[in-house]
Amino acid sequence: MAASAAVIVCLSLLLLSLRLRAAATAPPPPPPLPSPPRPPRAPDGCASEIILLSPCLPYVSSPPNDLASSAPPLCCDALSSARRSGSVGCLCYLVRQPAMLGFPLNSTRLRSLPSDCSLTDADADSSSRNATVELDSLCSANSPPLPPLRRTKGSDIETLPENSKSDRFVILPFIKISWIP
Repeated sequence: MAASAAVIVCLSLLLLSLRLRAAATAPPPPPPLPSPPRPPRAPDGCASEIILLSPCLPYVSSPPNDLASSAPPLCCDALSSARRSGSVGCLCYLVRQPAMLGFPLNSTRLRSLPSDCSLTDADADSSSRNATVELDSLCSANSPPLPPLRRTKGSDIETLPENSKSDRFVILPFIKISWIP
């Protein structure tokens, strides 16, 4: 009986050493893939800008989705980038239709986002102009129509007329994520 137990222990140790040796000689895992380049923004559409502002959602969402008590740095970076590119007006979709993403947004936080991110005009003549006032004037009922939510090549983003009954929702592209073992 003791001899058979010793044989089992020896065989187990032999198998363990073979597995360790095989693991040591296995090729190293491939390096991680570089992050894909950011898709270019459609010059006349807002869908891509709204997607790029997604880091703001933990701050501007209504309860129970309001997970941040202040605007995250990535949100402020995205907002600043949208402002530099002249597409901050795309926020008006969210201001005018706070449930368009399928869940409600806190319109007070959304409107105060420029000041919460400390965005101010770079022009000396308008340095006293508050960025929040700028957003309110851009998004007022008297402002020009919003740029379209543009259908981009290869995506499921649809263009909807601003005053249609279906404009309460935006169809965001499905992003396929593959796991490579």
